[in-house]
Amino acid sequence: MKIPTDYLSGYGIAHTIEPDMAFKYIAHMHIGGLQADQLIEYLNSLRPEQVVRFIEAGIDQNESALRDASAVVRGFFQEMANAPDRVDVFSFASGIRMLHRNSRLILGAFVGRILIEVVSTNISKSFFITSRFCDQGVRRLRQNNCHMVEIYLTRRSRENR
Repeated sequence: MKIPTDYLSGYGIAHTIEPDMAFKYIAHMHIGGLQADQLIEYLNSLRPEQVVRFIEAGIDQNESALRDASAVVRGFFQEMANAPDRVDVFSFASGIRMLHRNSRLILGAFVGRILIEVVSTNISKSFFITSRFCDQGVRRLRQNNCHMVEIYLTRRSRENR
């Protein structure tokens, strides 16, 4: 089993505390999804603007915009439209309610954590190497916040159906 180099020290510690869980964690990192793998392979053959158009159409569930997409793209987004049977969407209700009750605190904590992560992890390297931290860092934080809120609001709307 190949352990990513960034995980080696943490894996060693985790393995001494909980060897089975540590092993399973790394093992599951190597499990892919056939449809996702096929989608990525196909999207790599397209121009970036086509990829963006298909992904946006899939996320928005815009069937007409996906008409000229390949069966791989359409099949992936059709499969993703519904949660797998193992997911109990209704069990998310208490978390959704908590988010709405405490949204300011949660978003503040999220932004604070992202600020720490952006400037102290490998993710930050691309910002610093390209000198895009100042001009695009704030934009990325806004996108991440927007994405998190959209996820919770989507779950909330599904709960209310």
